[in-house]
Amino acid sequence: MRVFNLLALLLISFCPCFSSARAGTGGFVIGWGDNFSGAATGIRSFPLIDGKIVFTNSRYSTGSVMIAGELLTNVIAVSAGNHLSSALKADGTVVQWGFDVTRHSPIEPFFLSQTNGPVRLGGSEISNVVALATGEGFALALRQDGTELGWGKSPAPDGLSNVVAISAYSFAGLAINSDGTAVIWDTATGDENRGKLFQIPDWTNVVAVAMGGGLNSTRILALKNDGTVATLGNRVVDGSDQPPMKLTNITAVATGASFSLVLRQDGTVFGWGDNTYGQTTGVASKGSSSGVVTINGQILTNVVSIAARDDCGFAIKADGTIVKWGMETRGLTPPSGLTGVVALALGNNYCLAITTNRSVAEVFRKK
Repeated sequence: MRVFNLLALLLISFCPCFSSARAGTGGFVIGWGDNFSGAATGIRSFPLIDGKIVFTNSRYSTGSVMIAGELLTNVIAVSAGNHLSSALKADGTVVQWGFDVTRHSPIEPFFLSQTNGPVRLGGSEISNVVALATGEGFALALRQDGTELGWGKSPAPDGLSNVVAISAYSFAGLAINSDGTAVIWDTATGDENRGKLFQIPDWTNVVAVAMGGGLNSTRILALKNDGTVATLGNRVVDGSDQPPMKLTNITAVATGASFSLVLRQDGTVFGWGDNTYGQTTGVASKGSSSGVVTINGQILTNVVSIAARDDCGFAIKADGTIVKWGMETRGLTPPSGLTGVVALALGNNYCLAITTNRSVAEVFRKK
C-alpha cells in the first residue's frame, strides 16, 4: 500500500519526463531545444554578465555539447532532466552541464548557478559509474559495485546495494535489484516518506523500467526478462496505462505523459494510451487508442531504440537516424544532418543524442 501512496503523491507533482540512454560505443553528444540553462549544448543561450541574464537571442539552440570549452567526447550514456544534463564517459567518470542543482539558495537562485564539468562529490571526481538517471533537482549514478551515488536536492537513500539499473522521474527514484525486484523512493522535500525505500509488489525478473507521466497520471512501465511487460500507474485517474493485450517479444519500453510505447523484437513499435496528437500510433485520433506506429502511411520498421516525452514519441533506426511523431513541440524536432545516432535522452523541452560520427559533431560544433 505504501508504494501506491507514494505514487499518489507523484500525481500532484507535475514535471516533464526525464530519461537516460546508453550507447554501446563512445561518441559525441548533440543537443537541441530549450537551451536557457545550457542543458542542450553546455553553453547557455542567455549568458550571465555580472550576475545578470542577457537576453541576446532565442533560448532554443542546437549544437555539439561543449565542456570547459572543449568538445565532449568518449560518451557512452546521457541523461536529461529539468535543465540539467549529464554524460557517462567510457572511463567511468561523469560530466554534467546546465543549472547547478547543488549550489542554488534563496540568495542565489538556481538559474544564476551553472555547472559545466566533472561531477565531484566530497571533493573527489566520481568514478566506476555504469549508469545515470536524472529527476527533479537531483541526479543518480550507479557504480560498478552495485551501489548508488546521488547529488542535488535528494541524494540516493541508504540501503541500496546489488543494483543493476536505475531510473528517475519527477520527485521519485527507482532501482532494479540483481534479483529482478524493484524499489522506489520519494525525493520531495518535506515529505515524511522522503528517502524511504518501498518494494514494488508483484514485480519480478525486471530488467528495465520507464518512468513518466503528466498532470493527472503517473506511469511506470517495466520490461521483464521474458520479453513481457508489467505496469504500475494511477489506474483511478488514467486507466490507459494498462496495455490492451498481453505483450510478448518486447526489447525496450518508454512512456510519456499519458501513453506508452514498446519496441518489439521485429523492429516495430507498438503504443497505447492517449492519441490526441498521434503520439501513440503515429496517426492522431480522439481519446485513447492502441496499435503499431505508422509514419506517413508506412509501418515504422528497423527501430533499435525508443524514447518518449510528454506527447512525443522518438525512435532510433538501425541506420542511425531519428524519427519523431506526436505533438509538434517547438524545439524538439531532430535537426537535419544528424546521423550516426546510437542513444537518445529527452529532458525538459530539449533532447540529447549520442553520435559516433565525428564529422557530424564537428559540423554541429560550428553552428
